[in-house]
Amino acid sequence: MTSDHEQQLIVASQIEHELRQTNEQWAKALAERDRSALDQIMSDDFVLAYPFEGDDKEQFIADVTTGELRVDSLEQHDATLRVSGDSAIIFGSETATWQYRGRDLSGSYRFLRVYTRQQGRWQIMALHLCLPSHRS
Repeated sequence: MTSDHEQQLIVASQIEHELRQTNEQWAKALAERDRSALDQIMSDDFVLAYPFEGDDKEQFIADVTTGELRVDSLEQHDATLRVSGDSAIIFGSETATWQYRGRDLSGSYRFLRVYTRQQGRWQIMALHLCLPSHRS
């Protein structure tokens, strides 16, 4: 029989696995321009900070599927995960090979993704990208 503490560790491990899996699905859906996957991964009230024209879910998905935003690769280098109830954040650094409306935006970024558990699954509610301050 498992103790309450052991049960909490098991649940925390399952949640971490689900979030990391959703994070991987996000990168894959972007690279494959998979509208259906993006729609499931992104919450309806999704917002984005940097560097695109639109900042909501519909505009973001439209940019991806039409090729206005083309993500060739998204490689995460490190990530820290924090969970509080039905909310979670993943923040870290990644290298992206991508273009937006013909501009090459490839490089290293810091990211923050805010997740919320909705309809029994984790969805991205907000995404913030920024260049590291030490970048020349």
